[in-house]
Amino acid sequence: MATTIRNGNLFCLNCGGSFVLNMPIPVDVFGKKAKAFEALHKDCPATWKEPEADQSKSIVEKANFWQQNGEHGSSSEAMWFCLMNIPSQKRNHPSDPDDFRRCYLLLKMVPEWHTSLYKLKKLSPEWERLVEKWDKLTEMLEELMKTHKDNGMYDLMQKCIDNK
Repeated sequence: MATTIRNGNLFCLNCGGSFVLNMPIPVDVFGKKAKAFEALHKDCPATWKEPEADQSKSIVEKANFWQQNGEHGSSSEAMWFCLMNIPSQKRNHPSDPDDFRRCYLLLKMVPEWHTSLYKLKKLSPEWERLVEKWDKLTEMLEELMKTHKDNGMYDLMQKCIDNK
């Protein structure tokens, strides 16, 4: 099955097709729409690839490319606003490896921001502790994406978040 939810929409990981979900949506209606979308995309050829920013562009251009094409979550959006120096109420930190993965993908599009991660520390104590372990968490995420086996990343993130 290649159907998922990406940026709040139903999304086919094979062809890149999407269907806008108008939220809020009743669970039974969501289920019907998801089944119909999945049936429509069940035989799609695997042609879609994660969008990549042109690394010859400016930091702002790459950041805006992510805003339009990247996979978003509340923590990666908080990260984007902070590192773009745009005032925002968004302060969400990544709470699990999938949240962290979206932040990781943002940094893949805008690698120059790696040296600015310290700016995230002002968002919350949780961000501060996660930034301190960022390189270790990145290493663990890359291993997790290759092996798909539990490597303790979730536990390390929880220790950072809970300050234990």
